Amino acid sequence: MVNISTGPVYSSSHKSTTVFEELGLPEPPKRPISPFINFSAAVRKDLLTGKSLGERSLELSKKWESLPLGEKNKYLKRYDEEKAKYLADKESYQKSIGKEQLAQIKLLKQRRKLEQQIELEIKKKKLTQKEDSFVFGKPKVPLNSFFLYLNEVSQQGETLNQEFISKKSREWKALGVEGQEQYRLRASKLRDDYNRDLQKWETKMIKEGRNDLVRKSTLASVLKNDPKKELNYKAAKK
Repeated sequence: MVNISTGPVYSSSHKSTTVFEELGLPEPPKRPISPFINFSAAVRKDLLTGKSLGERSLELSKKWESLPLGEKNKYLKRYDEEKAKYLADKESYQKSIGKEQLAQIKLLKQRRKLEQQIELEIKKKKLTQKEDSFVFGKPKVPLNSFFLYLNEVSQQGETLNQEFISKKSREWKALGVEGQEQYRLRASKLRDDYNRDLQKWETKMIKEGRNDLVRKSTLASVLKNDPKKELNYKAAKK
Protein backbone atom coordinates (compact mmCIF):
# COMPACT_ATOMS: atom_id res chain seq x y z
CA MET A 1 0.00 0.00 0.00
CA VAL A 2 1.32 3.42 -0.97
CA ASN A 3 1.37 6.18 1.64
CA ILE A 4 0.59 9.71 0.53
CA SER A 5 1.64 12.71 2.58
CA THR A 6 -1.15 15.20 3.15
CA GLY A 7 1.34 18.03 3.66
CA PRO A 8 1.80 20.74 1.03
CA VAL A 9 3.93 19.71 -1.91
CA TYR A 10 4.53 22.37 -4.54
CA SER A 11 6.79 20.45 -6.91
CA SER A 12 5.66 19.93 -10.50
CA SER A 13 7.85 16.84 -11.01
CA HIS A 14 4.76 14.62 -11.33
CA LYS A 15 3.66 16.27 -14.57
CA SER A 16 5.04 13.44 -16.70
CA THR A 17 3.27 10.73 -14.70
CA THR A 18 -0.40 10.02 -14.08
CA VAL A 19 -1.95 9.63 -10.63
CA PHE A 20 -2.16 5.89 -11.22
CA GLU A 21 1.49 5.59 -12.29
CA GLU A 22 2.57 7.45 -9.15
CA LEU A 23 0.57 5.01 -7.00
CA GLY A 24 1.79 1.96 -8.94
CA LEU A 25 -1.72 1.11 -10.10
CA PRO A 26 -2.98 0.06 -13.54
CA GLU A 27 -4.57 2.80 -15.61
CA PRO A 28 -8.38 2.87 -15.39
CA PRO A 29 -10.62 2.45 -18.45
CA LYS A 30 -10.80 5.59 -20.58
CA ARG A 31 -14.05 7.41 -21.18
CA PRO A 32 -15.45 6.97 -24.70
CA ILE A 33 -14.96 9.76 -27.20
CA SER A 34 -18.10 11.79 -27.90
CA PRO A 35 -19.95 11.32 -31.20
CA PHE A 36 -19.06 14.83 -32.35
CA ILE A 37 -15.34 14.35 -31.69
CA ASN A 38 -15.33 11.05 -33.60
CA PHE A 39 -17.13 12.76 -36.47
CA SER A 40 -14.66 15.67 -36.40
CA ALA A 41 -11.70 13.30 -36.60
CA ALA A 42 -13.24 11.55 -39.59
CA VAL A 43 -13.91 14.68 -41.66
CA ARG A 44 -11.20 17.09 -40.43
CA LYS A 45 -8.78 16.14 -43.22
CA ASP A 46 -11.39 17.16 -45.81
CA LEU A 47 -11.66 20.72 -44.47
CA LEU A 48 -9.93 23.52 -46.30
CA THR A 49 -6.54 24.45 -44.91
CA GLY A 50 -5.54 28.02 -44.15
CA LYS A 51 -8.49 28.61 -41.84
CA SER A 52 -8.24 29.60 -38.20
CA LEU A 53 -9.08 27.19 -35.41
CA GLY A 54 -12.31 29.08 -34.74
CA GLU A 55 -13.34 28.93 -38.40
CA ARG A 56 -12.64 25.19 -38.61
CA SER A 57 -14.57 24.54 -35.39
CA LEU A 58 -17.54 26.49 -36.70
CA GLU A 59 -17.47 24.59 -39.99
CA LEU A 60 -17.31 21.25 -38.15
CA SER A 61 -20.29 22.23 -35.99
CA LYS A 62 -22.33 23.15 -39.07
CA LYS A 63 -21.41 19.87 -40.79
CA TRP A 64 -22.44 17.90 -37.70
CA GLU A 65 -25.77 19.72 -37.40
CA SER A 66 -26.57 19.15 -41.08
CA LEU A 67 -25.49 15.49 -41.07
CA PRO A 68 -28.33 13.16 -42.15
CA LEU A 69 -29.92 11.36 -39.21
CA GLY A 70 -28.89 7.95 -40.53
CA GLU A 71 -25.22 9.00 -40.65
CA LYS A 72 -25.39 10.70 -37.27
CA ASN A 73 -26.95 7.64 -35.66
CA LYS A 74 -23.88 5.61 -36.61
CA TYR A 75 -21.76 7.83 -34.39
CA LEU A 76 -24.39 7.87 -31.62
CA LYS A 77 -24.71 4.09 -31.66
CA ARG A 78 -20.95 3.64 -31.55
CA TYR A 79 -20.78 5.99 -28.55
CA ASP A 80 -23.56 4.16 -26.68
CA GLU A 81 -21.81 0.83 -27.18
CA GLU A 82 -18.45 2.22 -26.04
CA LYS A 83 -20.07 3.93 -23.05
CA ALA A 84 -21.77 0.71 -21.91
CA LYS A 85 -18.43 -1.12 -22.13
CA TYR A 86 -16.67 1.71 -20.30
CA LEU A 87 -19.14 1.65 -17.40
CA ALA A 88 -18.81 -2.12 -17.05
CA ASP A 89 -14.99 -1.94 -17.19
CA LYS A 90 -14.98 0.95 -14.70
CA GLU A 91 -17.06 -1.04 -12.20
CA SER A 92 -14.74 -4.03 -12.54
CA TYR A 93 -11.68 -1.80 -12.15
CA GLN A 94 -12.97 -0.18 -8.96
CA LYS A 95 -13.73 -3.57 -7.46
CA SER A 96 -10.26 -4.86 -8.35
CA ILE A 97 -8.29 -2.14 -6.55
CA GLY A 98 -10.31 -1.78 -3.34
CA LYS A 99 -11.72 1.10 -1.30
CA GLU A 100 -8.42 2.12 0.32
CA GLN A 101 -6.70 2.60 -3.01
CA LEU A 102 -9.73 4.48 -4.36
CA ALA A 103 -9.37 6.83 -1.38
CA GLN A 104 -5.68 7.27 -2.20
CA ILE A 105 -6.52 8.11 -5.81
CA LYS A 106 -9.02 10.73 -4.66
CA LEU A 107 -6.53 12.22 -2.17
CA LEU A 108 -3.72 12.41 -4.73
CA LYS A 109 -6.01 14.03 -7.31
CA GLN A 110 -7.00 16.66 -4.73
CA ARG A 111 -3.36 17.31 -3.88
CA ARG A 112 -2.39 17.69 -7.54
CA LYS A 113 -5.29 20.08 -8.08
CA LEU A 114 -4.06 22.17 -5.14
CA GLU A 115 -0.52 22.17 -6.54
CA GLN A 116 -1.81 23.33 -9.93
CA GLN A 117 -3.74 26.15 -8.28
CA ILE A 118 -0.63 27.23 -6.35
CA GLU A 119 1.53 27.10 -9.51
CA LEU A 120 -1.07 29.17 -11.36
CA GLU A 121 -1.07 31.79 -8.60
CA ILE A 122 2.74 31.91 -8.67
CA LYS A 123 2.69 32.40 -12.46
CA LYS A 124 0.10 35.16 -12.12
CA LYS A 125 2.21 36.87 -9.47
CA LYS A 126 5.35 36.66 -11.62
CA LEU A 127 3.45 38.06 -14.60
CA THR A 128 2.17 40.95 -12.49
CA GLN A 129 5.68 41.62 -11.20
CA LYS A 130 7.03 41.59 -14.74
CA GLU A 131 4.38 44.05 -15.90
CA ASP A 132 5.02 46.30 -12.89
CA SER A 133 8.76 46.20 -13.51
CA PHE A 134 8.16 47.42 -17.05
CA VAL A 135 5.81 50.19 -15.87
CA PHE A 136 8.33 51.35 -13.26
CA GLY A 137 11.08 51.51 -15.88
CA LYS A 138 13.27 48.55 -14.97
CA PRO A 139 16.48 48.61 -17.06
CA LYS A 140 16.54 46.11 -19.92
CA VAL A 141 19.12 43.32 -20.00
CA PRO A 142 21.69 44.22 -22.69
CA LEU A 143 22.66 42.02 -25.64
CA ASN A 144 25.63 39.70 -25.25
CA SER A 145 28.63 39.85 -27.59
CA PHE A 146 27.23 37.40 -30.15
CA PHE A 147 23.89 39.17 -30.44
CA LEU A 148 25.64 42.51 -30.76
CA TYR A 149 27.48 41.01 -33.73
CA LEU A 150 24.29 39.47 -35.07
CA ASN A 151 22.47 42.79 -34.79
CA GLU A 152 25.26 44.53 -36.68
CA VAL A 153 25.58 42.09 -39.59
CA SER A 154 21.88 41.34 -40.09
CA GLN A 155 20.17 43.00 -43.02
CA GLN A 156 16.87 44.78 -42.49
CA GLY A 157 13.96 42.40 -43.08
CA GLU A 158 15.98 39.20 -42.65
CA THR A 159 14.18 36.39 -40.87
CA LEU A 160 15.94 35.21 -37.71
CA ASN A 161 15.18 31.51 -38.20
CA GLN A 162 17.29 28.57 -37.05
CA GLU A 163 19.13 28.30 -40.36
CA PHE A 164 20.09 31.98 -40.26
CA ILE A 165 21.27 31.75 -36.63
CA SER A 166 23.36 28.64 -37.41
CA LYS A 167 25.01 30.39 -40.36
CA LYS A 168 25.87 33.46 -38.32
CA SER A 169 27.15 31.28 -35.49
CA ARG A 170 29.67 29.71 -37.86
CA GLU A 171 30.70 33.16 -39.08
CA TRP A 172 31.05 34.31 -35.47
CA LYS A 173 33.37 31.42 -34.66
CA ALA A 174 35.38 32.13 -37.80
CA LEU A 175 36.14 35.64 -36.49
CA GLY A 176 38.35 34.13 -33.81
CA VAL A 177 39.25 35.72 -30.47
CA GLU A 178 40.66 38.90 -32.03
CA GLY A 179 37.68 39.49 -34.30
CA GLN A 180 35.25 38.91 -31.45
CA GLU A 181 37.10 41.17 -29.01
CA GLN A 182 35.42 44.44 -30.05
CA TYR A 183 31.98 42.91 -29.41
CA ARG A 184 33.07 41.45 -26.08
CA LEU A 185 34.32 44.85 -24.94
CA ARG A 186 31.07 46.53 -25.98
CA ALA A 187 29.03 43.82 -24.26
CA SER A 188 31.11 44.19 -21.08
CA LYS A 189 30.52 47.95 -20.98
CA LEU A 190 26.80 47.52 -21.61
CA ARG A 191 26.64 44.94 -18.82
CA ASP A 192 28.46 47.27 -16.38
CA ASP A 193 26.09 50.12 -17.28
CA TYR A 194 23.11 47.79 -16.85
CA ASN A 195 24.26 46.58 -13.43
CA ARG A 196 24.79 50.15 -12.26
CA ASP A 197 21.37 51.28 -13.54
CA LEU A 198 19.69 48.20 -12.09
CA GLN A 199 21.24 48.86 -8.69
CA LYS A 200 19.87 52.42 -8.74
CA TRP A 201 16.45 51.22 -9.87
CA GLU A 202 16.26 48.54 -7.16
CA THR A 203 17.28 51.03 -4.49
CA LYS A 204 14.45 53.27 -5.67
CA MET A 205 11.98 50.37 -5.60
CA ILE A 206 12.95 49.51 -2.02
CA LYS A 207 12.37 53.13 -0.97
CA GLU A 208 8.94 52.98 -2.62
CA GLY A 209 8.05 49.75 -0.82
CA ARG A 210 8.21 47.47 -3.88
CA ASN A 211 10.58 44.89 -2.43
CA ASP A 212 8.80 42.24 -4.50
CA LEU A 213 10.40 43.67 -7.66
CA VAL A 214 13.93 43.53 -6.26
CA ARG A 215 16.42 40.65 -6.47
CA LYS A 216 16.81 38.74 -3.22
CA SER A 217 20.56 39.33 -3.19
CA THR A 218 20.11 43.11 -3.47
CA LEU A 219 17.39 43.14 -0.84
CA ALA A 220 19.49 41.09 1.58
CA SER A 221 22.45 43.43 1.08
CA VAL A 222 20.38 46.57 1.68
CA LEU A 223 18.68 45.15 4.76
CA LYS A 224 21.98 43.93 6.19
CA ASN A 225 23.49 47.40 5.95
CA ASP A 226 20.40 49.17 7.31
CA PRO A 227 19.00 47.59 10.53
CA LYS A 228 16.04 50.00 10.54
CA LYS A 229 14.91 48.87 7.09
CA GLU A 230 15.34 45.24 8.13
CA LEU A 231 13.00 45.73 11.10
CA ASN A 232 10.44 47.47 8.88
CA TYR A 233 10.70 44.66 6.30
CA LYS A 234 10.17 41.94 8.93
CA ALA A 235 7.23 43.84 10.39
CA ALA A 236 5.64 44.17 6.93
CA LYS A 237 5.89 40.41 6.32
CA LYS A 238 4.04 39.49 9.52
